[in-house]
Amino acid sequence: VVLEKLIDQQLAVEQAMDAKLNRSPDTVTQLETARREILAGAYIKQVASGVPRPSADETRKYFTEHPQLFAQRRIFSVQEILVGTNAEASAQLHSLVSTGKPMEQIAAWLKEKNIPFSGGTATRAAEQIPMEILGKVNALTDGQTTVIDTPASITVLHLISSQSAPVPDTAALPRIAQFLLNQRVNAAVATNLQHLRTVSKITYVGEFAQPAKPAASEPIVALAPVAANGDARRAAIDKGLAGLK
Repeated sequence: VVLEKLIDQQLAVEQAMDAKLNRSPDTVTQLETARREILAGAYIKQVASGVPRPSADETRKYFTEHPQLFAQRRIFSVQEILVGTNAEASAQLHSLVSTGKPMEQIAAWLKEKNIPFSGGTATRAAEQIPMEILGKVNALTDGQTTVIDTPASITVLHLISSQSAPVPDTAALPRIAQFLLNQRVNAAVATNLQHLRTVSKITYVGEFAQPAKPAASEPIVALAPVAANGDARRAAIDKGLAGLK
């Protein structure tokens, strides 16, 4: 089957060359784009090849230092209300939660104050929650509610229920090793490219000569949607340890 496909491909290539399609502007552009991507990918692969793999001790240390992701891993069923950054709203939300107000009353208060928000329910494993807030979520017991403030949003999170789902070291260690290697590769590539920027002359032309600045009236906070289908706010939540998947 593979051989027959290669034969068909070669026949098509020969016909394209006979028809001078290799000289058409669209084809030339696509060929050049593919060439640039292949060369850039080859260079990044070369940089990555020089990055040392994490040792067994480093991998084991990560496993030990993050029990909430492995030995004490939990799967959380949560109800959420997501609000944009608002100092006044944050203070009131903290007050409502501290006095034990249910999520329905919190949502009603937001509606009364005409504060935009989104909400829903979701089920997430520990690794789908950003590390910077996982500790706060993991500290909750079933039925508890908390407010999580971040630079981009305010989340009122109610833990409906949770279940223990530990990951044994035999399954976790290979994935941790790959995750740590990916981190090192990304850092090495970023450092290398930053160095190339400092030693290279880069000239912006045309519409890129003076990058436009955002207008002062443009919003600086984009709210991620929260849907009731369990995939809510994935863009914000899935940052955690995606490399471990």
